[in-house]
Amino acid sequence: MQAKLSSTARLIDLLLKICGSTEQAAKAIGSSTEQLHNWQRDTGAPDALVFERIVDVIIDFQQRQIADQDKALRELRERMMSKKPE
Repeated sequence: MQAKLSSTARLIDLLLKICGSTEQAAKAIGSSTEQLHNWQRDTGAPDALVFERIVDVIIDFQQRQIADQDKALRELRERMMSKKPE
């Protein structure tokens, strides 16, 4: 049975996926790669300011995804509405 990771460790995992590498993630939040690895293993926790930066990166990424999806849906809707019935 696998131990449940803390919310911080799960957010670090998501941050790493978004940023693509530990180095890029560390740069994005102004931290070191060693600290990221420690937090990912639930060894310690980031201070409030760094935690907020982690959340900001994730929120910004999700907002871009939503905006892209919204644009694609609008374009699809416009194409569907412009088709004339045969």
